[in-house]
Amino acid sequence: MVIDGVGDGETFSEYIFRDGKIDRMSCQNFPNSLGIFYSTITDYLGYSINDGEYKVMALASYGEPTWFDFMKNKMIKQMTPKFELNMDYFDFHKNPERSFSKKLVDKLGPSAKDVVDPYKVGSKNFARLADIAASAQSITEDVIKKTVRNSISQSGIRNVVLSGGVAQNCKAVAELIKIEEIDDLIVPPSPGDSGAALGAALFGFTISEKKNVPSASLYPGGSPEFSDIFSELFVQRVSGNEKFQRAAELIKNGEILATFFGNSEMGPRALGHRSLLCNAGNKYTVERLNLVIKKREAFRPLAPIVMEKNADRYFYLNKKCLDLYTWMGCTADVKSKTYEKYDSIIHIDGSARVQVVKEDPSELSHLLSQCDLLDMHILVNTSFNISGDPIVFDHIDCFVNMERMNLNWLITDTGLYERVNV
Repeated sequence: MVIDGVGDGETFSEYIFRDGKIDRMSCQNFPNSLGIFYSTITDYLGYSINDGEYKVMALASYGEPTWFDFMKNKMIKQMTPKFELNMDYFDFHKNPERSFSKKLVDKLGPSAKDVVDPYKVGSKNFARLADIAASAQSITEDVIKKTVRNSISQSGIRNVVLSGGVAQNCKAVAELIKIEEIDDLIVPPSPGDSGAALGAALFGFTISEKKNVPSASLYPGGSPEFSDIFSELFVQRVSGNEKFQRAAELIKNGEILATFFGNSEMGPRALGHRSLLCNAGNKYTVERLNLVIKKREAFRPLAPIVMEKNADRYFYLNKKCLDLYTWMGCTADVKSKTYEKYDSIIHIDGSARVQVVKEDPSELSHLLSQCDLLDMHILVNTSFNISGDPIVFDHIDCFVNMERMNLNWLITDTGLYERVNV
């Protein structure tokens, strides 16, 4: 099932894969789009389309779906498996400057762009906008669940693969997992537009004469070739396996550590190879990383990263989709134990977008294992970039971002480095 904004004129399509053959069950065309519905609300809430939807998802946790009935009855009509937008409330099809119409503003009130300091937590406007976000999130979850249930009923197949940009809504994915009709759920690490590159490569491989599909990797991105350039940019403090122990000690002491391990990760989220890490139990450091260094909104908590052996101690993981947690494909509810020490990574609704890391020979696994020995079972993991910029890719990006963010410590395959002002 593919649910997105629009691609080649289509906004939704569903397929059956059975006995080695793929057949299309149904599709839907522009302008009727669940993805564009959500993006329109994103625009109304003052965020950039195709970029700020994850902020709406976070904001939704602070509100109540008070506008659910209005959106369901007036804005988007579901005729399972299809849905239809009431274009009276949308302008995206005729206005390059704005996705929502005046009629929507008349109903919901002024958009976030027309309000001074709209996201001051506790204000009336914050509560109003959070309720609108919560309503759009609930509608999205409702449409996805009804559509999937209908597809399972029609096909008799209980194993679901969900893709498209809407599949990046990890809160909706977490709700979808809960329905009894699903036996197994897969959401690729990069379900949005960028994932089409991998799909094209796999398609080319399957129609070739080769028999075995290569094993998948979360880190297929380029690994820049260089002779330890970081020694020229920074001062190397430790090399070899000792770097992990020293890095863990720094994190324990409240430092923020940038990572630059091997190939870059795939998909929209940092998965440890181009990340900023800190002790999730140190509230001061977490707040500094979130608000000062990353310049994120106060209502958006940072994500946790945890070793697989510790994950069940702190999170309720759904066994239908264990792989999804390795690439932050869905949220997980936290256990009461998590509040005792790691409440900084918990969203207001009691969930967290956790990354679970398996114990293996990788650099990331070695680092987390050393942190575990120092009684740091959960770290904060956020992308190595300033909010609004692309994630770090090569060593030049790495150097520039450390300078801009005033970061001091970097760990790579070749050692632990310190940025020293000359």
